[in-house]
Amino acid sequence: MYKKVLFQLGLVACICTGVFLVSCGGGGNDSPSEVVEKSFKALIKNDISGSLKYFDMPAEATAAEIKMMQDFVEEMHKENPIVSFEILEESISSSGERATVTIKVVYQSGRESTDNHRLTKTDKGWKIDFM
Repeated sequence: MYKKVLFQLGLVACICTGVFLVSCGGGGNDSPSEVVEKSFKALIKNDISGSLKYFDMPAEATAAEIKMMQDFVEEMHKENPIVSFEILEESISSSGERATVTIKVVYQSGRESTDNHRLTKTDKGWKIDFM
């Protein structure tokens, strides 16, 4: 459980680092599920910055904090990389501004987890929430 939480925190920070460093769009007109799918496909290919561009990074996160978490995520990904995932469900709020995408993740070790990813609709399209 502890490793899972640390891995998820690290993954989020890593993704935010990419957003911070590359300052690129992502999401555009894609659905919430498509955004999560593109982010995870990039992660499976070990394209950390490609995965990170789909996250909405908080303005208060410092570059040092983001770098530290990115390093942690990269290390965790080396130890037990994600080998596949499946989108299970997508739900969009009645306001159309928030969404939740549920995915099943399979790691190289054979371990599986089901995770919920929350997204927010921004002026650049859907973005995965940082926290």
